Amino acid sequence: MISLAVSGAGGRMGRTILSLAEGMDVQVTGALDPVSKGLRAADISDYRKTPLTISDDPEEALRGARVVIDFSVPAATLDLLKHCEATGTAMVIGVTGFSLPEQERLDQGARRIAMLQSPNMSLGVNWLFRLVAESARALQQYEVEITEAHHRFKKDAPSGTAVRLRDIILESRPDSQVVYGREGKETARSPGEVGIHALRGGDIVGEHTVYFIADGERIEITHRATSRETFARGALQAAIFLCDKPAGRYGMQDVLG
Repeated sequence: MISLAVSGAGGRMGRTILSLAEGMDVQVTGALDPVSKGLRAADISDYRKTPLTISDDPEEALRGARVVIDFSVPAATLDLLKHCEATGTAMVIGVTGFSLPEQERLDQGARRIAMLQSPNMSLGVNWLFRLVAESARALQQYEVEITEAHHRFKKDAPSGTAVRLRDIILESRPDSQVVYGREGKETARSPGEVGIHALRGGDIVGEHTVYFIADGERIEITHRATSRETFARGALQAAIFLCDKPAGRYGMQDVLG
């Protein structure tokens, strides 16, 4: 059994991870969230049997943990990274929206600790990544569009998963032009475009579709998440995978094998 800390423990994903952790081969030894400081994990999760107080002190939250799952915000992730480097704690990072300098700092940290970073921890979404990569290589003459839909509270657009899908397509089509939405009178599609479109509303957990379109036919590859538990389970599986790995960069494709 591995010892685990959770960062962003008071948020939607953090709460879900705490709920599911006791049913897996992990022991949650610390919880971190400056906004939810002082709350007991038992108060925010109906499923936890072991009391756990949420702290705003990374050093306290990491004490005894071999790996930390982080679903906080970029600034908190970078602060947490310093403590993980000092303690040798591995990091599973599900945070998105990092700037280029922030991402470079994470890359630097991965030289000192094991780090698994993914915009989406769902095993199904990571199979979607594989299918899209293969399709983008095979269907070079098809036009590509990406749509994503999330709940009304999601802060970033396009989603980190849509950005990863974009990057996967660009790997096999490096000369493509990315277009975010379309508006106006001159919106005829240019050759080589990759369109990305974001929808927000209600309580949509997450939906992503990649369209490969040709005259007379189209292929749609879709993943729909109906519960945050799929992301939480993937993150916990990633933590189990990462806990004994040497310093370096890892991804969910490594977890899938």
